[in-house]
Formats: sequence, structure tokens, C-alpha cells
Amino acid sequence: MLGEVVAAHHGPSSIRAFFLEPALAELRRLRLPIQSRLKQFGLTLSDVSSPYAWVPLRCHTELLEAAARLTQNEYLGFEIGRRFDAQSLGPFSALLANARTLGEVFELYRSFQSVWQANTSFVTERYSDVTHYVYVIDDPTIWPRRQDAEFTIAALVTLGRHLGLTKWCPEAVEFEHPLPADTRPLKAFFNAPVSANRDANRIIVSNSDLDRPLPRNKDGHEEATNVLERHLRDLMSADHMNSPTHDLVDAINAIINRRMGRAHLDIGAVALEVGTSERSLRRHLEQAGKSFRDLVQEQRLLRAKSLLSTGRTSVADAAAKLGYADAAAFCRAFRDWTGISPMRYARQRKS
Repeated sequence: MLGEVVAAHHGPSSIRAFFLEPALAELRRLRLPIQSRLKQFGLTLSDVSSPYAWVPLRCHTELLEAAARLTQNEYLGFEIGRRFDAQSLGPFSALLANARTLGEVFELYRSFQSVWQANTSFVTERYSDVTHYVYVIDDPTIWPRRQDAEFTIAALVTLGRHLGLTKWCPEAVEFEHPLPADTRPLKAFFNAPVSANRDANRIIVSNSDLDRPLPRNKDGHEEATNVLERHLRDLMSADHMNSPTHDLVDAINAIINRRMGRAHLDIGAVALEVGTSERSLRRHLEQAGKSFRDLVQEQRLLRAKSLLSTGRTSVADAAAKLGYADAAAFCRAFRDWTGISPMRYARQRKS
């Protein structure tokens, strides 16, 4: 089982330790005790001393949220993303520096995203005129996560600008969380419409922008770039056997969360995405003491509780995000799970 492969405190939702550094730097600046914060997640300073060590993703998101509260800066994650330096990605930054177009930059990020953050989706949805880059943590229990979302989306835009398209702006930006009344800092940076309470975090990019050549690119590096990419992929492949997403049930839960409310959700579709047959998938789940229906219900309940706990999501919106035909069907299911209505659960969480 996965928990026997990686350190027990890592769990399926994990991230590389170097992503913790911005939040830790803010805590150091405030002269607040870092070790006690890490101890909450079973970590010590030595656990995060290696930049590529796996640490709990919840540690990263909660450290960012705590740093934002303690600094009284609700835009902390966004500001860190705005100052993002590709060099913090280590050897991956060399691949980005040799990308020929903005589209290649985002595709490289997408293809390598799993090497530094597990149980998280970065999906490309291409349309006739624009492409949507969708970022979402596939763990509904990790909430709130506003600072991480704004950090990630701002960092992606910063990458494009630092790699040569200095005045580039997306067509629109969407966030899954509510935004404060004053969105001027976000709109000024993105120079694009910014919306909230969406089903995921998105950057919407014009296809013509994706095909624009990056002026900083220099010819003659293709062979070296190919060697570096193969090397990084080999490292990722070797690490995958020790990765938190290697466990089949964790992988299926991640797919369920990614598709929930956005795409058709049945065992056949999930088996296709996992790369096996429906029959084989059922057999493996049975050996693990699980059924696909149970996993879907478990993830729906977790997502439902997360949505209702914010106090800002209506029952109708929650039903849509969970993939139900209407609010009535969701209410019946939620009552079957918990014995109370979604409205009553939301009121109890607020009190």
C-alpha cells in the first residue's frame, strides 16, 4: 500500500518541499516559530531541508493561509506568484528557457506537473479560438486553498512574461474560491476579467498567443533540451514508484474528483483513463475491499461537505458541481449519507 511506500505523514496529497519556502520566509520575517507550525503535520526542519522531498500538500496550503492571516495580507499568495522565479523549479527552468512558444511553456508545465505536486490536476482544454488551462487540487478536504490557487495562476502568467512575452495577458482568469470586494490588484496584474466561485481555477489563453514565438529563445539548443527532458522524465519515472499517487485507489479518487461535475463519471471512463479494462479495474478494487460506487459516494460526500462548509455555496450550485441533475436529487443523497439536509448541515457549520 502507498502508506507503506512513502513516509507515513506524507499521504496521497503531497508537494515538493521547495514550494513551502515562500510561506516559511514570511513566517521567518515575522519572527514566528516555524518548527511548531511544521510539527502540526509531523514534520521537522530536517524534513523540509531537501527541496525535492515530498511533504503533505495540506502543509503547503495551510502555511500559506496562516502567513496571509498573520501578515494581514489577503493577497499574499498572489503576490508570491507575481514575483515567481522559474529558477526555483531547478533543472526544469532550463527546459522552460528553451521553449519556442508560450504553448510549449504551458505544455511542459502540464507534462511535468505531477513531478512536484501529487493528487492535483493541470488539464488542457483546447477550443477553436482559446485554450483553457485548468488547475485544481483533487482533494476536497484541503480547503481553504485560495492562497495556493492565486499563487499558482499568477506564477503561470509570470512565467510567460519572464520568458519573453513581457506584455502578454490572458483572455480571462477564473478562481474556484470567492474573491473579496476589491479585485483591483488581480485585474491590474492579469489585465483581464477575473471571476470567482467557478468549478476550478483557470487561465483562458488565446490560441494565437500560444503560437507566438518567444523572443528570448535561441536556436541551437534542441539536442541539449531533448537530453535534459529525457533525463527529467527518467527521474520522474523512477520516483513514481515511490510517489504518493502510485496507489490505485488514490489514483481513482483523483480522477473522480477531476471529472466530478465536469465530465461523464462512470467506471468505464475511469478505467480508460487509468489504462486498464473495466473488468480488471473492478477486480483490483474488489481486492482492495472497495467498489467504484463506494468511491464515488465517498468523494461526493467529502466535496459536498467542503462546499457547504464555506457558507457561500448554494444547494443548487453544490448539486451542479457534484454532478447531480438537480438540487432535489442532491438533497436526497445527502440526507441518505448524513441523516440531515444540506441546508441544516450548512447552518450547523456556521454556528
